Formats: sequence, structure tokens, C-alpha cells
Amino acid sequence: MLLLPRGGGDSALVSTAGAAAAKKSAKSEKSKDAASVPIVVPAVSIAAEELRQHARALSALRQTSGLSESERTQRTRQYIAEQLYETGLLPGGDGQHGIAGLSQALSLISVRSQLRGAPQFRSTATTIPVRITVGPREVVLFSAAQKTEVTLQDSELVFVGYGITSAGRGRDDYKGVDLRGKVALMLDGSPSELGPGKDTALSASRWQSKFTEALRRGAAGALIIHDSQRAVQTMTRLRSYFGGERLLAAVAADTPVLQVSGFISDEAARRLLLAAGLDLEKQQQAAQDRDFTPSTLRVRMSTQLQNQVHSIESANIVGILPGTDETLRGEAVVLTTHVDHVAGLAAPEQAEGLLYLPGVRDRVVAAAGLLAMARATRQLPPPKRSLIFAFLSGHGESFAGAQRLLKRLPLPAERVIAQIHLDGLNVGDSRPEILQLGRGKSTLDEVLDGLAATQKRYVVTDAHPELGLFFRSESLVFARAGIPVLFVAPPDLESYLASDYLQASDIFREGWSFAGGAQDCALLYQAALWIANARSAPSVLASDDFSARPTGENSTGK
Repeated sequence: MLLLPRGGGDSALVSTAGAAAAKKSAKSEKSKDAASVPIVVPAVSIAAEELRQHARALSALRQTSGLSESERTQRTRQYIAEQLYETGLLPGGDGQHGIAGLSQALSLISVRSQLRGAPQFRSTATTIPVRITVGPREVVLFSAAQKTEVTLQDSELVFVGYGITSAGRGRDDYKGVDLRGKVALMLDGSPSELGPGKDTALSASRWQSKFTEALRRGAAGALIIHDSQRAVQTMTRLRSYFGGERLLAAVAADTPVLQVSGFISDEAARRLLLAAGLDLEKQQQAAQDRDFTPSTLRVRMSTQLQNQVHSIESANIVGILPGTDETLRGEAVVLTTHVDHVAGLAAPEQAEGLLYLPGVRDRVVAAAGLLAMARATRQLPPPKRSLIFAFLSGHGESFAGAQRLLKRLPLPAERVIAQIHLDGLNVGDSRPEILQLGRGKSTLDEVLDGLAATQKRYVVTDAHPELGLFFRSESLVFARAGIPVLFVAPPDLESYLASDYLQASDIFREGWSFAGGAQDCALLYQAALWIANARSAPSVLASDDFSARPTGENSTGK
């Protein structure tokens, strides 16, 4: 039995290493009373071998030959539902009984965009238009339009700096420029004056946020200038990702979308700007200033895309452990992972084909961990509040699965008070450090610190917040709804992203010990119990950018 102290972050139980790590982490405000009295959290046993068995079985499903990606994903969901049903959790999906009751239906649209010939760029700065050569390998173009043919014809380019609007920072890179029917050309990332440490900067600098803002401004298209020197993803990997099928939330046919989105190499962008009498490096420097003024380029873009569009009936797999307290059981702690990503990636060497990647650490091992945590509910009495175990679909640009879950929580849950998220898992040996993404956002930091100390471990934070990894996870949906989130990632995350992420090498390896993953899963389930039994719910810190809970966003809609 573990006795966790009040306000775990300041407790004497926090080790010297943990205290040192906490100082390095983002400063967090003190919870007035994370729990009015110390809470006894029973020890939880999760076996590394259980993780291995689930991961091996799920990996085999993903690597079965002769299946489409949708068939692979369907079989994966079936395995998860069967295993979750055996834990004894109640169905949290659309039905009321049996394995089928665990499924929460989700309609997605699969879109795969194929460029038809090289895009055309021409300068109108002279009496006779001059063509600017941009090769097909210098762009990555795709469309969210749910139609088979997409055309941009003579759409004028407007350079909008970083393409960021941040009311809190007094920044508007668009300055009211008319973008109707035009293409926004913008820099990747964010200006240094926003800094990498704030949610507003990191969220606004995400690709999807930039595309969304361009759409809001009326643009027909948006191009992000790829920084060949500093970008994490190469153009080849971007082409592999966006050239494959993308899973999007189903929307009404008349919903406005960008007709064309994508990336253009910095060398090609340099030529476009030069044709307009501008220098890329000087524009990069000018865009650092919030007083930057957009430039309408006398350059027009034409391109054609062919979309393969079809509907996909997907589903979240959801199980619930109802709370025992009649007053508190309507509040829930949600434990999540995602079980799909993109439907298929375009093989770099096969422009016409798809390369179905195993994505074992990307999609499989975290699901194995959450299944093991769900089985751990059989070891102990249920807590006062309800626990929801959710294997989410629709991961990617819209996080449709997370949105769907929040809109329709399984009874008796009516409100989410915390989310604990797994995205990847330590497949190796135990490590003293615990990597937390999105630290400094809520009083859950104190819970994690206290639990880490009981294992003689310490918490470390994301070494590269500028990559915005937190904002590429389902935790973003919950954080934006004003819900405290706890996101723990594997300690070798950086090397994994560099070597195996979205690569054919992301396969199951028999040499993995899973000891570290078992240790982390036990800790996270104890965190769930701590939160679910505490007298008061955790809170988002006032200093967090998402501290104001949006009205009505965290309800079931029932």
C-alpha cells in the first residue's frame, strides 16, 4: 500500500532527483488542496509478459499480408474489444450488452490526394507572364475537399509571414488582407518573440492550426515553406505521410475547406519570392516582428489534384468501471490511447502505391499497455469516481475519436475531470526518469511527482517543446475543453521519432523486455486511482493557456 501525501510536489517523499527535475520543469501553481486527506493507493501489479503478449498479438494483426488497412484496423479493434470485454468492464459504446456494446461508432472520411502533373506558377509582374519552374518533388500537395477533382486556377499567392494569429500576444500576421480565392504562403514554425514555451505559440505554429487559420481568412489554399535546415520532417517523409490516405472527420458537403494545402521547399519558395522582388531571408527576418505586413505576390498558382474519397465506418472501443460513490460517480477519469493513424502511407519509391506500415510502437504497444491497465481493475475495488478506458479512432488532423467520446460519455459518467494518455510505451528496461509531455498545465503534476518518488524515480520534461508533440495527441482535445491532462511518453521518444516513426522498421521485436512499460502502466493506473478517490477534482493552473473551461464543451450532450 502506498500512502501519497498532500500536494505531492512539495512532499518529503519526493527524491532529490525528483526535486531537481521539478525545478527544471515548468513552474506550477500550488493546488489549494489536491486531496483534503492523504489517500491510500494500493499497489498495482502489471506484468511485462502481459504487455508482450498483447503487443505480439496486435503486431501480428498489423503485419498480416493480403489485408487492406481498414481490415487490419478492424481486426485490431475486434481484438481490443474481446480483451476489454474479458476484464469485466461495462460496455461504454453505443450498445448495452456484450462485446458489440463496447463500440462507439465513428464516421470518418478517407481521402487520398494525387497530384496531376507539376503545379504551375507564373509571375505577372511583367507584361508577358513568366513561368517559374517548380518541380513536383519540390512540393507536397493534398486536399481536404471531399470530391474527386480539385482545381486551383490562377490563384494569387500572398505571403503572410508565419500565418499566426494570437490575440493574447497582440499578433495578427494577416492584417486584414483579402485572401478570398487566393493561396496563403507562410513560414513553418513560429517567430522567436512568441517563444516555444506557451501553448498559444505551439498550438498556433502547428501545421493544422496554420491551415485552419488560412481557411478562416477565406483562402482557397495554403502552402507552408519547408525549412530544409531546421525542419524535423524531411520533404520525403512529408510526401510519404500526406501522399497516403488521410482519415478526416465526416463533414457536410457544403462545409468550407481548403481546396489545396501543402508544403513547398525553401529553394522553390525563394524563386517565387524573388519573382516578386522579395528575398526569402529578409522576409523571414521581417516576419519575426508582430508589425510585419503581408505581401501580395504577383505570382499565380494553378494545380490539379485527384482525390480518392470513401467513407469509413470506424469506432472507439470504450469500457467503463462505474464509481462507487453515488455523488461522485458522474465524474470520470478517462484513460486513452489511439489505435489508428493514417490509413496508409505513400511509398517514397512508388508514387502510385501505398506502403502499409506496421506502426507497432506508434499504434500497438500503447494499446497493449491500456489493456493491461484495464485488466488491473480486477485486482482492486472500484474507486469513488468512474474510470473510462478508451481506445480512440480518428487520430490525426481532427482527433475525431476524442471529440466523439467527449460528446457522448458512457453512463454514469457525465463529466471528465482528468485524462491520462498513453501514446507509445517504454518497450525496454525500467528507467528512473519519467518523460512527461505538457507539464505545467495542472495539479496532476503533483500527483505524478509523488508517485514517481515512491518508485525512487523522477519526472523530466520534453526537451524539444518546439516540436509541439503535446499538440499532436488526443490530450489537446481534452486540454482545450479545460480538462487536466497527464501525458507520459517513452523515455526514448526522441530517438524513436528519428529512426522508426512512420518507417517500415517500426516492427515488433522479441528482444523487448517491456519492464519499463509495465512499471509506467502501474504508476499511471495508481494515478487514476488517486484522482478517482480524491475528495476534490484536480484543476487546471491559472497560468495555463487553456485554463478557462469552454462552456458546454465537456458534457455528454445527452
